[in-house]
Amino acid sequence: MAQESKPLLALLLCLSLVITKGNCVCTGCTNAQVAIIQLLGETNRFTAKVTNLCCCDVRNVVVFAPGFESDVPVDPKLFRRSPGWKKNYYLVGDGNTIPANETVTFHYVWHTMIKMKVVGLTVSNCLLD
Repeated sequence: MAQESKPLLALLLCLSLVITKGNCVCTGCTNAQVAIIQLLGETNRFTAKVTNLCCCDVRNVVVFAPGFESDVPVDPKLFRRSPGWKKNYYLVGDGNTIPANETVTFHYVWHTMIKMKVVGLTVSNCLLD
């Protein structure tokens, strides 16, 4: 009987690593859980919103944006070339924490929308970190 309880104990220990935060269950965060939505405004002004959809906080969010340019300067505290990465990789929010369900928003002006994809992040403020 004691032998049979060991697998059950191991299962319970694994389940205890699942984090309940608010009304959702966190099992870790991936790049796919940070969404980028872009909206076209007047005169080719795009609004890019980078939203953390994970229950955990994330930081050091890196975006691949090939050919990114803007006719007006973008606030480097919101979106800038990522140090240590190759060309076309950008750091969001100066690498600072983006809390769960929060958004970093920046604007750029270009004749077309630039494709953007999250390619890296660090999970923080989460027991699975």
